[in-house]
Amino acid sequence: MEELNKEKIRLEKIIAVEGELEKTLNKLTNEKERLSRERVEGLESLEEDRERLKEIERREEEEGERVEKKMEELKAIEEEIAKKEGERRKKEREVEALEKEINKYEVNLAVAKTKFEDLEREKEALKEFEEMEGEMSGLKEQLKKCEEEIEALGQVNTAAIEMYNKRAGEIKEIEDKIESLEEERKAILNMIGEIEERKKEAFFACFDAVNTHFKQLFKNTNLGEGYLYLDKPRTPFESGLYIKIRRGGKEESLESLSGGEKTLVALMFIFALQLYRPSPFYILDEVDAALDKLNSKNFASLIKNLGKGSQFIIVTHNDNVIAETESVIGVSKVDGTSQLVGVLLNRN
Repeated sequence: MEELNKEKIRLEKIIAVEGELEKTLNKLTNEKERLSRERVEGLESLEEDRERLKEIERREEEEGERVEKKMEELKAIEEEIAKKEGERRKKEREVEALEKEINKYEVNLAVAKTKFEDLEREKEALKEFEEMEGEMSGLKEQLKKCEEEIEALGQVNTAAIEMYNKRAGEIKEIEDKIESLEEERKAILNMIGEIEERKKEAFFACFDAVNTHFKQLFKNTNLGEGYLYLDKPRTPFESGLYIKIRRGGKEESLESLSGGEKTLVALMFIFALQLYRPSPFYILDEVDAALDKLNSKNFASLIKNLGKGSQFIIVTHNDNVIAETESVIGVSKVDGTSQLVGVLLNRN
């Protein structure tokens, strides 16, 4: 009977152990299922991240192609301007050469005219000889007198008329060449004038557009009003470009502005130039380092409005600028390794 009790107790222990093992097995099974679900979810999340990465890479490639295309267009424009400038310099050299040629022909013409006048005088002198009538003795006396006068005159050029006709032909040829060169000179000067006029039109189209953008950018700050002007608008390529600031109905010079205000005006001028041919994105490296709190807010407002048409990536330590951004990426050093921390800010 005692052995039966011992066996019963042993069996109860075995059953209890089996119960514990079954619970452990169930727990392990549940844990396995949970880990399997998490693995599946992780794989799905990884696949989504890969798709998003591919989309970002595709967009970066498209943006890169657009930037490259714009750079090619800019290079083509610069090459065209250089080509036109080369043509203008070439035409100027041609005009100088023509002017030298004209001066040369004018000198030759003056020499020919002098020789022509000498021949004219010789021709007039020959007209003094006329037909004479009278007795032989009287004619002989007159002939002797004429011979003495001729001898007193010296040697006479008998080829004067032939030389006169030759010189007259040379003068006519030179005058025709001068007239032709003058027409070519006028044509070249007209072409140069047209090129200069087109350059001036292109310059003022760009200047007016940049000035309009510059005025608009001031509306995003509390600096008042600003505009650009030329001191010699009739000759813009010899003129200086100036910036005028108006506050409280009074004009102020740039020298009267604070360092932060000067920095902000300089940035607005650069942005006005960029807006003439805007880029899809810009990278700014601590351009706000010299700004105080008020001008930092002006800068943040300016970038916020410009960000409607382009993307701005800014390297900054300025809290006022960071507070107005859509997303922030921080860089910290942990155990000798740089780590990135990104925060997407919700902006309505």
